[in-house]
Amino acid sequence: MDITAKMEQFQKSYMRALCAACGWNTAEPYVDDDSVDLKIFGRTKDGNCVIRPEIEIQLKATLKQTVAKYLKEDGIHFPLKQKNYNDLCGDDYILPRYLLLLILPDNPLEWLPENRLATQQCYWLNLKNSQPNDNQTSTTVVFPTQQILTIETLNYIMQRAAQGDYYEHP
Repeated sequence: MDITAKMEQFQKSYMRALCAACGWNTAEPYVDDDSVDLKIFGRTKDGNCVIRPEIEIQLKATLKQTVAKYLKEDGIHFPLKQKNYNDLCGDDYILPRYLLLLILPDNPLEWLPENRLATQQCYWLNLKNSQPNDNQTSTTVVFPTQQILTIETLNYIMQRAAQGDYYEHP
């Protein structure tokens, strides 16, 4: 399996493991024609009312050696394919959409140090307030380095989805 295929499989497994730790379910669309790699959903209660929040995720992964050239003072400047960028922009979707960037060690044998997923760095971003554009190949998006996806962050994102809203990092 080539490195790109390995990264794709690992990022899906990583997200499923993170969701399992949070108590959320995942589903993968059969066809990715809308820039959605994974759906995260579940059931929670707000008082006596059952709420079923759901979000849609586009997954990206890159190696540490590559991210070094994208890292600037204000965050990670990642070139996102134009179709993905335009599909994720705006607020005209029923479900909140998020773009995730998983940073992996250069050597696949180091992706699971001592079999722990918790050492990985995954950044999140929503493009709700961005507008599609006419670029031909890609648009650079900026992942603020403080927007690390953790169990707490994912749970808060799902709480916001239950309220029909996106999470915006303060």
